[in-house]
Amino acid sequence: MSAENRSMPNAALYVLFRAIEEVMGEKGFRAMLNASGLQAYISNPPPNNLDHDITFEDYARLQQAVEDFYGPRGARAILAQIGRVTFRYTLEQQPAILGLAGLALKLLPEQAKVKMILTRMQNASNERVNMTAHMDEDDEAWYFVVTACPCVFRERSSSNPACYTTAGTIQEALRWATGNHYMVREIKCMNLGEGECCFRIDKTPQS
Repeated sequence: MSAENRSMPNAALYVLFRAIEEVMGEKGFRAMLNASGLQAYISNPPPNNLDHDITFEDYARLQQAVEDFYGPRGARAILAQIGRVTFRYTLEQQPAILGLAGLALKLLPEQAKVKMILTRMQNASNERVNMTAHMDEDDEAWYFVVTACPCVFRERSSSNPACYTTAGTIQEALRWATGNHYMVREIKCMNLGEGECCFRIDKTPQS
């Protein structure tokens, strides 16, 4: 059964472009567009709006180009950094995507801040990004679960999860909200043939 090539907001790809350019530089970014077959965007980037004119496959091809360039091991840190920068750009340029515009967190306890951020990201994923998601938790961790993910359009890995960009985005969102670093690990991945992508977020921040 083929994966569903869902649409995504143009801003999702636009922000990914800006994040890759910041992390890899202009020449590196152009090389990634060429390698991914998205060179038409070099002089004509997608608009920074919430219209759905791009697809999961577009998003995945660009991430795959980064992985191909650095190799599976090297790409892990780079894609996570791209995810962290993606959050910052999204917060600055399209806060409506994440549902964080005007969010008041200052007086909340830290655990409440984390849960609110994860809930907002879950809602944004469902309502605006078109990546169906839900949350679970136990005594030790929260679990951010995605059941429709662009990673299904990446080259299939035999051993490693693919969604380092998403993990980096979650990690940076929690650092922004709390000032602390939370461990975020992808423990299930659709790219490995599993039915969902699941990100485990420890409830205790790292020192």
